[in-house]
Amino acid sequence: MPTTPSHLSLILNQKAAASEELRAAVETHRGKGTRVDVRVVWEGADIKRYAREAIEAGAERIVAAGGDGTLNAVVATLLDGDQGRRPALAVLPYGTANDFARACNIPLNDPAAALKLALEGKAHAVDVGTVNEQFFLNMATCGFAAKVTAETPQTLKDFLGGAAYTVMGILDLPKIPSYRVALHFQNNHDTPAAMQPPSERIDQADVVLIAVGNGRLAGGGHSLVPEALVDDGQLDVLLIRSYEPSDLGVVIQEVLNPVVGDREFVSYYRVERFEVQLDAPMPCNLDGEPIQAHFFQFGVHAKSIRLVLPDDAPVLDKK
Repeated sequence: MPTTPSHLSLILNQKAAASEELRAAVETHRGKGTRVDVRVVWEGADIKRYAREAIEAGAERIVAAGGDGTLNAVVATLLDGDQGRRPALAVLPYGTANDFARACNIPLNDPAAALKLALEGKAHAVDVGTVNEQFFLNMATCGFAAKVTAETPQTLKDFLGGAAYTVMGILDLPKIPSYRVALHFQNNHDTPAAMQPPSERIDQADVVLIAVGNGRLAGGGHSLVPEALVDDGQLDVLLIRSYEPSDLGVVIQEVLNPVVGDREFVSYYRVERFEVQLDAPMPCNLDGEPIQAHFFQFGVHAKSIRLVLPDDAPVLDKK
């Protein structure tokens, strides 16, 4: 059991700030002598500012109480600072979907248990994915899934939670766009042969989705890359090629039962770095943060931050 930190910085989104259960859990730990600094986020820029302040104040752990977007902003701040001064990071899931926390077996709907883990759990060295000099801890989804996430109204998310993304996806099925891409896979020699792309370059492919996972889940608990590990120095990649409406059943079966390598419409690879070139801009979503570009360069910062996780988290490499 690791030594319980004496100084914790808790960064809360407004949903977390309204939780009486979390307030009571904070007071319990303060009563045991732990310094818990609480900061409530009113606008997006607050997250990085509070994270920088926590680092300057010498916090041993920063707890991101929010969704994947809150977590992403804290991760970016940690990576922007001095590696020798980086606090460990912990997660209290208070977002719409909580995909990363769900995949890691971090307690959901139990603030006391999640805060106890944040204080007492082991901090594991984990990877952070990169795309075009931006970061993602969980997943980057490009194409159809990014479009759905960006266009799902906040009111629907508030009402349905993660299921809102599924509803929007179903509504959007008749008009799924495809993108002509060229793919270049680089320096993936340490990857098991079964998970390597068939060639270093794929010059032309029409795809509707590219999912690049450090974590496993996206869009409200959908398992896109179920073999992904957060500490293996690599990224798992799911490609869905364009299809006709009559092929939808096959596509769904291939996505729900992914196997490594190539199938009729779905491919699953494990890589360290790769590039995507497009004829037209493709939307991409990084842990809930939207971007759009003609070119994406994906990579990974191996074991660059320390993340508090349950020892039995499925996303940890047990080798």
